[in-house]
Amino acid sequence: MKKKAQAAIEFLMTYGWALLMIIGIISAIYLFSSNPKDVIPNSCSFGDSFDCVDAQILQTGKVLVSLKNLVGTDILINSTICEYNSNKVFTQESKTVAPGELFQLNCSTGQQIIDKAKVDFVVVYIKEGYTFPSSSDGVIIAEPSS
Repeated sequence: MKKKAQAAIEFLMTYGWALLMIIGIISAIYLFSSNPKDVIPNSCSFGDSFDCVDAQILQTGKVLVSLKNLVGTDILINSTICEYNSNKVFTQESKTVAPGELFQLNCSTGQQIIDKAKVDFVVVYIKEGYTFPSSSDGVIIAEPSS
């Protein structure tokens, strides 16, 4: 009886390992044959200062972002900075935003975008009652639209 049980366990273990190896090989082939940009979802995220409501990247390189002020006080937006492929573009702004208010910013990467892209976005602002600027960094990953 013990010999039959041992043979059954050895049989299951051998084929179990073989099955795991086949699954691993198929997974590796799928991973390396697929385009990694298809796996990465579109996203928009900022720090604690702003809530990213919507973001869009145009083929022309223009980035449109809708944000909500979570700072808690009125803020004066001074500038935005877009970075794409190590190319930084500075845009001067002058916009006052109340707490909880939705507002839109745009920035240009200075380059045409053909495929899904990651754009680093920085908003420089001054809180009401302060004289020194603060900044909030964001990352936008999206496929360009026309």
